[in-house]
Amino acid sequence: MNVIERHKTTILIGLGIIIAGLFIYQTVWDQAADQLDDSENITLESMVSQGDDESTVYEEMDEGSDIKNQSLYVDIKGAIQMPGVYEMQSHQRVIDVIQKAGGLKEDSDSNTINFARQLEDEMMIYIPHEGEEVYVELEGAPEPSSEASININQADLNSLLSLNGIGPQKAQEIIAYRESNGPFSSIEDITNVSGIGEKTFEKIQDQITVN
Repeated sequence: MNVIERHKTTILIGLGIIIAGLFIYQTVWDQAADQLDDSENITLESMVSQGDDESTVYEEMDEGSDIKNQSLYVDIKGAIQMPGVYEMQSHQRVIDVIQKAGGLKEDSDSNTINFARQLEDEMMIYIPHEGEEVYVELEGAPEPSSEASININQADLNSLLSLNGIGPQKAQEIIAYRESNGPFSSIEDITNVSGIGEKTFEKIQDQITVN
């Protein structure tokens, strides 16, 4: 008993140290576990966020691809093996529809054709025959005087070709529309012709008349 009494204080101090050590160990372990959970949550959120970003990128790429590959219809006429209306893609060029239509005829004149031009919906392409007179628009050429307005109800191919922005294709479309629908009631009616929109009309409105 005397030995126990003498060492009682030492034993109690030792037990206190052990209990304190266990408490500190448990506290450190809990903090480490919490930090690990937070790290895993952050990593998971980052992965989800990255996945969303990648999904958005792929969706934008798909949308861009759909726009690039949009279908359109092109009417090709003149010195071509198989004239007609063809379904094409918006990224394709004039050379592509010519090839699809069987190629040019032997008597075709390709000097005025821009084979690299990108296709547009409702576009009309006219391939002239060899020796056929066509108008080639030159940059910087003087605009026709408004005093010499062209009557779009009577103008022939060459007269129509003298208008700003009107090439062989559009000139043929104007004549074909006039033959199918009768004379134009106003100059604004020319925008009903395939391939002639507001931009083209702005270029020629001061150069044309229906009287």
